[in-house]
Amino acid sequence: MSNKPFEIGEFLKTLRNDSRYSLRKLEDKMSFSRSYINNVENGNRKDVSEDFIYEYVNTLVENKNEANEIFKYINESSDGKLKIDLTNNNDTPFSNDSINKFMDTHVFRSVKSKIVNGRKESEVNNYTFSEDINDLHFHLKDNFNTKYYKDSYLDKNDLKNIESMIQKYLAFKIQTQLDTYEKLRKENKITDEITDTEKDLFIEIDGIHNDD
Repeated sequence: MSNKPFEIGEFLKTLRNDSRYSLRKLEDKMSFSRSYINNVENGNRKDVSEDFIYEYVNTLVENKNEANEIFKYINESSDGKLKIDLTNNNDTPFSNDSINKFMDTHVFRSVKSKIVNGRKESEVNNYTFSEDINDLHFHLKDNFNTKYYKDSYLDKNDLKNIESMIQKYLAFKIQTQLDTYEKLRKENKITDEITDTEKDLFIEIDGIHNDD
């Protein structure tokens, strides 16, 4: 058995590499600069905050149960030096966050970032549209504006096929979420009941494949 002391930076770097994330990709999704992240990973920063670890792990790991297991491991391996609060990381397929994101289709957020003391600070401006500006379905059905994917022009057949693929993916995703939720509930790992609002929301998403 190895007596090597636990190094949080080394552990996080291994987690990032296993997740196939580059530093650039991670920086784009976090509120910390690449140099800051790199210094933590290489052990050049010893004052690693729980907030940084929390954001780092949740950026790499989408499944909250898996993320919580990682946090538990960090807490245990650091001999009490690090104490990640797990109470703020509970999530189910029917979280309020996912509902809010689905409902918020009219507000477009423009973010400008700058680096201050090694950390990104963001200025957010909100623009409200009468159209469902954040809804891909709106853009795929919009016949008045030319559509592109990166630099590639998308014609009507492209848009139709893209929507079909998205619909199939969402139907699969929702069924997987429902199956996972029921499995966890039967194992008494989740006790919350699905509310009528949440049921209606997922029925609405699941039913978009019937939209013309």
